[in-house]
Formats: sequence, C-alpha cells, structure tokens
Amino acid sequence: MRQPWFAHGDRKEYRVFDQANPNLEVYASAFRQHLEQQPDTSVCADITPAYALLEANDLKRLRVALEAQHFQVRTLFVMRDPLERIWSQVRMHRAKGAAIGQDPYPSDQHGIEDMFRRRYVAKRTRYSVTVQQLEQVFHPKDLQLILYEQMFNDDFSTRLSEWLGKPFEPLQLKERIHSTPKREELTAAIQSEVVNHYSDVYAWAEKRFGAHIRQLWNGYKWLSET
Repeated sequence: MRQPWFAHGDRKEYRVFDQANPNLEVYASAFRQHLEQQPDTSVCADITPAYALLEANDLKRLRVALEAQHFQVRTLFVMRDPLERIWSQVRMHRAKGAAIGQDPYPSDQHGIEDMFRRRYVAKRTRYSVTVQQLEQVFHPKDLQLILYEQMFNDDFSTRLSEWLGKPFEPLQLKERIHSTPKREELTAAIQSEVVNHYSDVYAWAEKRFGAHIRQLWNGYKWLSET
C-alpha cells in the first residue's frame, strides 16, 4: 500500500505465531517503532495469510498486545473463490519449487488433485470457520470482510478510505503484487470435484454476501445443485 500515512515495516509477513512462544510485546513494539521512524504516518499492517488459521484466543492475544501499544486494531479478511484460491496456492507452491529447480508437480492439474483435500489447504479455504473466530474477538466496526474479486476497483478504495478514515491517493490496486499467472487450463472434471468438495463454503458465502457473489465466483458454475 503506497499511501503517505502508511508506515511500511521491514517485511510483508511477520508470521509471529510461527514461533513456539511468541513474544507479542516485542512484536507490537516493532509496529510502534515503524511509525516513529516514518514521520507523518499513522497506519501500519501485518499481512500474514496464516493468521487466518488462528483461533480466537490467539487473535485476542494479538489484539491485546497491540492495544497495549495504544493501537486501534482493525482486521481485514480477504476471501477468494475457493477454486481460484486453491489453484493460486498450487501455482505459488510450484513457482517456489521451480525457483530452486524442484517443481513438485508436472502440472497445475496434478498439484490441485494432490492438494485440494489436504488439511492445511482446507483450513485456509473454509472461510466460515475463520470468520467465526474473528467475530469473537473484533467488534463489527473493526472488522472488514472483503471479497478478493472486488478489491481491484475504485469502490474498494472508497470503502477502505471510509473505514480507515484516511484519504487515498490514486490507488494502485490494479497492480496485483505477488500474483502467479495462469499458464495452463484445468479439466472440467477437477474443477467440478474441487467446487463440490467445498460446496459448504459456496453455500455459506452466498448466504453471507447474497446471490450477487455467483457473478464474482466462477466456481458456482461447477456446483451441483441439490
């Protein structure tokens, strides 16, 4: 995020809970230092996707540690079409492997077939579980649930500006950082299999966000109606 009031940290993901006994006081203090070292800034962030796996008690520990540093803590949770999210995870996994000459799969299709049922993939895809944990810890005014497919337009920048109470300079959200381009096609069979394996996620999302989500998440076209 390139805005004059945003304090950039020394990394995108802090992954504090990768440690067995994380020192959350040191973690929170680091963000205070980022603000002090960058004059005229008032907002900072930790963009760690794995935090979506945290349970309410650890989310509360994070919130309390940051509040002790006098931060107003807000959380933004981004959800993507499950089929697209898993495919993206496979592409990223393959890209990291290929960078060291060890691509784990001969194709995206093989990667998805191998990964989509795995527990660590499912935990990142069953959004209702994450949202349930978040809503136990954060007041509705401090929690934004965002659909990835709606992020790259002016409406999203307006919504974010109003939520943060900060004026936005022309936003570079059309520039998708850390994206992995699609170079292959998937068979209809695997797309249908993945979507129907996560049919509960699609059902929850439609109930939560309304029928218009069917126009945003292409996975719905593979969903078997019962």
